[in-house]
Amino acid sequence: MWNLVGQIIGFVALFFVVLSFQSKGRDKILFFQFFSSIFYFLNLFLLGALTGAITMMFGIFRNYIFLQKGKKNWANHSIWLFIFLGIFIISGILTYKNVFSILPIIGMCLGTICFWMTNPSHIRWIAAITPPLWITYDYVSGSISGIILEVIYFIAVIIGIIRFDILKQNEKQHEKDSCISG
Repeated sequence: MWNLVGQIIGFVALFFVVLSFQSKGRDKILFFQFFSSIFYFLNLFLLGALTGAITMMFGIFRNYIFLQKGKKNWANHSIWLFIFLGIFIISGILTYKNVFSILPIIGMCLGTICFWMTNPSHIRWIAAITPPLWITYDYVSGSISGIILEVIYFIAVIIGIIRFDILKQNEKQHEKDSCISG
């Protein structure tokens, strides 16, 4: 019963992931990531994937604090980056089950670094690294919805990179070339 509920909740997380990387600005990316993290935490917790669930729980707080960056002075301090990196590493040590427990730790540390950044392009490029880690962890943990979430997450990030980073850059270069030759 809890397995089915966990899988369904994982699909709600998936919805927010897709919205996040189809957003232009950092705030919208982090806003949708915040909600995705809540549902992904519940998914992993209900499936008994403790390391992933605990790191995702702290990811909820991380996303909230990072969303405040640039708006609230207390959230601008770089100490938050190091606090969350430390929390993820310590929680990984405390919940270590097997070698696969290392994967969400690496994924959350990379996510922390990219979500601390202010440039949406940098966020998308670094975020593209984490899905293979989570796909493997979700497979071992039995999270079908988590695997699908991460595959779609990866596709959404790649689409975002193409839309906002590659095509827009090509448009800017084309405009620049037109101005020079005109």
